[in-house]
Amino acid sequence: MFCLQDQFYDDRPIELLPRAQELCLIHFHTIHTAPTICRGHDLRTWQVIFPEQAFACDFLLHGLMALTCLHQAALEAKSSGYAPWQWQKYALGYQTRALETFRPALTKITSDNCHAAFGFSVLTKLTALSLLGNTLRDPCESILEMREYVHGIGLIYRQAEEELKSGPFGEIFADLLGEDLSVFWATSSPRDHDGYA
Repeated sequence: MFCLQDQFYDDRPIELLPRAQELCLIHFHTIHTAPTICRGHDLRTWQVIFPEQAFACDFLLHGLMALTCLHQAALEAKSSGYAPWQWQKYALGYQTRALETFRPALTKITSDNCHAAFGFSVLTKLTALSLLGNTLRDPCESILEMREYVHGIGLIYRQAEEELKSGPFGEIFADLLGEDLSVFWATSSPRDHDGYA
């Protein structure tokens, strides 16, 4: 695990990779990052579905690149020309850019944006897991933080359950708990539809 260094928190503009390196980053995600997230038949979702959906949605694409930058940082991929802290800086830039466009979509989940919103919420949870590894000292705080992310994913699921089950990420739901996920999402938080994500 790794943590972002304090040097990123200043007033400099967000830095993103040049376009050619972004394409290399997507390739890296498909070949290297996706297999570290899952194995077996779910691998297709991470290698194919996530990138396909990301190409149609800026916040999902930026979220995918943020997570992949963090993977590069964890591998200390100096052969790529960047030090781990530089990969972390780029990850922060992509995550910031993603959140800027995700927030408006989150206010109104529709059948048009529910798949991208769900995918981004999953990527954000994985990104947070990566970042929380070294930043939180209190295990209880870490558990509460993760519970909030699961609750946020559940809110999106409850707003567009049928579309999500029959859409591009449908395989994820079938694998979790079979066809009835209402038990999982209903118990993911003690708060009922409080608008907290």
